[in-house]
Amino acid sequence: MKLRDALLGLSAMCLLTCLQPARSQDNPPAAPELCTCLQSNWPLDNSWNPNAPKGNPGQHLQTGNVEVWTHGCVKGGTDLDVIMLKLFARSSTQSPSRSAVSAGSNVTISSVSIYDSPAVPDLGGHSILGGLLTGKGLTAILPNLAVCVVPTASGRRTCTALCKPGHQCLAQPFVTPVQRNAKNSTFYVSILDVDRPGSIHNIITFKIDPTQCTTNNHCTVAVPDTATYGNNAKVEFSFESAPQYCNPDQAHVIQFISSEVCNGSTCSAATTLQSGLPSYDQGGCIKTRKFGAWYLDAPDCNSPFLNPEKEMFCNGQLCGKTLAEVPNGTYVRLVDDEPSVAYQPAGSTRVYRLQRHVVDFAMCGKQVRDVVEWTRTGDGQAFCDNHFRTSTSIYQVQAVTNLESIKAGVCHVEAEIENAPAMADPAYLAVRKHVCGPHKTR
Repeated sequence: MKLRDALLGLSAMCLLTCLQPARSQDNPPAAPELCTCLQSNWPLDNSWNPNAPKGNPGQHLQTGNVEVWTHGCVKGGTDLDVIMLKLFARSSTQSPSRSAVSAGSNVTISSVSIYDSPAVPDLGGHSILGGLLTGKGLTAILPNLAVCVVPTASGRRTCTALCKPGHQCLAQPFVTPVQRNAKNSTFYVSILDVDRPGSIHNIITFKIDPTQCTTNNHCTVAVPDTATYGNNAKVEFSFESAPQYCNPDQAHVIQFISSEVCNGSTCSAATTLQSGLPSYDQGGCIKTRKFGAWYLDAPDCNSPFLNPEKEMFCNGQLCGKTLAEVPNGTYVRLVDDEPSVAYQPAGSTRVYRLQRHVVDFAMCGKQVRDVVEWTRTGDGQAFCDNHFRTSTSIYQVQAVTNLESIKAGVCHVEAEIENAPAMADPAYLAVRKHVCGPHKTR
């Protein structure tokens, strides 16, 4: 889903949630039971269970290297309604598992799945009689599918081996893995029928970005040759990639964030301007920030990575801040975040609801491996303490399918003197180059 579509959906949700009156300091705080997590749903055992009763139902997103859940909480802890990111959840001893191709990063496409394909004519190799004579039997009338891809920019042709006879062919590996990157993001894809050795028939060739066709979001393309394959002929397919391993202590998140004020039924730059709130208190090493502007969210200002306090190592039974706390050696990096969606200006009794726009880069050292974007929107519920935590909110999460959709934010972040060390870090510069190009600096 593109960011524009996601924001339209979020606007529709705001019609249901943002019409609630803004709460003020005069309102009583939330009841204690709403400010305490009664039942943990952290994925210590890899059972990712979003806290559905809170706000909108929990969302689950899995890309090539990141798995995301919303509405997480820890029993007895201060985390009430967090978003959780599990990074590179595969140890070096495990075999790669099929996962959806991710758009925001350089990925290796390992296989393709065809879920539906048209009936094929007998052009010499698909006859019942021929099948009886050759020992193929009735399967002779079924297509023998193969898939070939060629980068539209430059590169060589790469194909799969021949599939078994049938209209489906699942997780068929490419003979040579296909490299997809930001500069080589679209491919000419050919779906072929090989009815006998040396006899190849092209069912359809089309151009597409493989990241648009995932195991969770199949693509369907109509076959234009209706004379050969009949009316309403189509091909349904997806591409898969093998998650790339990253040592968990090298797995981090670089985050960009922008904030807007919700007023009435909308949460936008216009309503922020109308609210008369030009800036907000950030805390930490940054004093204040402007509403509507994009920032690198690096709380300690010396490193571009999201606050280390939000990073944990989890081994399937417990989580800890250090490897010594998860000693069995099978662990992954887990990052949680819970940006405040309630804001009270100094000297005011009014508490404003906020919408936070976030772009997260999953980093392995200095390499960008994945990009996820999400929003968290206040739903007007009572706050829990002076940090204005809320026990419910609205999350919207999606993988980045087009780097163009995030350039306006990532490539035009505000330069902050306090953040200068973080913005000079090689990992941050790698993100800038990945999205903005080597010459687009500010």
